[in-house]
Amino acid sequence: MKPLLLVLIALCILINLPNAFGQQVDANFVFSKVLARLDTIDQLNYDNHISINYFSEGYQRQTELRVYIEFDAKEPLLGARFIQGNADYQTVFNGSQYFYIDKKKKTIQLTAKPSKTTFRSETFFVNSFYTLKHFLPQVISRKDWVKRTGDTLINGKPFRMGSFTLHNYMMGRFGVLEKLDMAKDITYTVIVDNSGLPYQVLQRDNLNPRDYLLITFSQITSTGAPAQAEWQYETYLDKYKPI
Repeated sequence: MKPLLLVLIALCILINLPNAFGQQVDANFVFSKVLARLDTIDQLNYDNHISINYFSEGYQRQTELRVYIEFDAKEPLLGARFIQGNADYQTVFNGSQYFYIDKKKKTIQLTAKPSKTTFRSETFFVNSFYTLKHFLPQVISRKDWVKRTGDTLINGKPFRMGSFTLHNYMMGRFGVLEKLDMAKDITYTVIVDNSGLPYQVLQRDNLNPRDYLLITFSQITSTGAPAQAEWQYETYLDKYKPI
């Protein structure tokens, strides 16, 4: 993939820059711009491409999703509700109920009282808009974390990049710092367009430098909210069998 190649070349330049005070300041400027942009948005509708490339394990996987998420600070569990999926499945969290629809098997499974652990299988949370919105304040405030910045071109379009490295920790999918069970440095590089929104998030670690996880966001709008009926479990019972 040409965009990925360009990103990786630019990243090689970025990670070899010295971690001077100016780099910290410039990276914080990039992250602050992203956070300010995300904080102005109440809802997002976008395509989510997840590219997992763990060559050290002989594992590669590509996933395409369409995601709609509404941010709501009054929602006590996630601070958001969402509908996401693809041709194979769909999941819905309406603020109180969570349900999983298997489109191939024509089944639907309801979790009437979900907890945060209910959503750990939701891959769209990984390095997502939601995650960055909740995690970037910590990145900006920490002076002891390695942070760098740089510029790149993807298909002739300019992007800013900001990276941060976590030592023995990872950025959890709900925007919290999670301890690893091994010694490892994970570097996250956020590629940002001129509007301040992330275009890609690249994740790599020092133990397996050829491995990477790349999240790409496209077809982003702040419109196109699902109809109210699409949030309701009962709407789907004529088409899908409860299990």
